[in-house]
Formats: sequence, C-alpha cells, structure tokens
Amino acid sequence: MPVRLLFQMINITSSKALKLDYAIVRLWLSLSRVRVKHKGQVTIPLELRSQLGIEEGTILEIKAHDGEIVLKPLPPLEAGEVVGEEEHKKIIAELDELRRNWR
Repeated sequence: MPVRLLFQMINITSSKALKLDYAIVRLWLSLSRVRVKHKGQVTIPLELRSQLGIEEGTILEIKAHDGEIVLKPLPPLEAGEVVGEEEHKKIIAELDELRRNWR
C-alpha cells in the first residue's frame, strides 16, 4: 500500500507525515534485502556498514544461529611480538616446510 494512502487513511498531517516518512525509510533501510550472487557473495548496505564501522578489509565472523546467518565485525588484528631478522628467517623456513608437507 502506498505510504501517502496509508497516511490519508489514518489522518496524518503533512508535518507528521514527513517525520513518519523518514522513520519508515530508516526502518526500510534497516530491513534491507540483498541478493546472493553465484559465489555466495552479498553486499552489505552502506547505512549498515557505516553504522557498524565496516569498511573494506574488515574481518567478519559468520555463523548460523537459530536458522539465521549472523555476521559480526571483529576487532582489528593486533601486531604480534617484534622479532629480529634471524628469528623471522627461521619462522619463514618453518612455514615453507609446513607448506611443502601439506601439498
């Protein structure tokens, strides 16, 4: 049902209607629907990204809960302990060995 017709049916004045229009738009935006693309990708609406501080590169936790998909922004990763050049080379060598054994 068009919003204006609804306003007429419940006798809302234009100043009240403007405020209600804004509230309806905000509600509609909070209930946005998105289409899942062929690789399972969805676009999170800009208002929700802004509201939750989600920007490119943000890591999200995803889980199923009571039949719904829940996305939760995670705090930024913190840098680990600073290591010297020799320790760095040792860590890289260990990772290379793990990769070789994994393949």
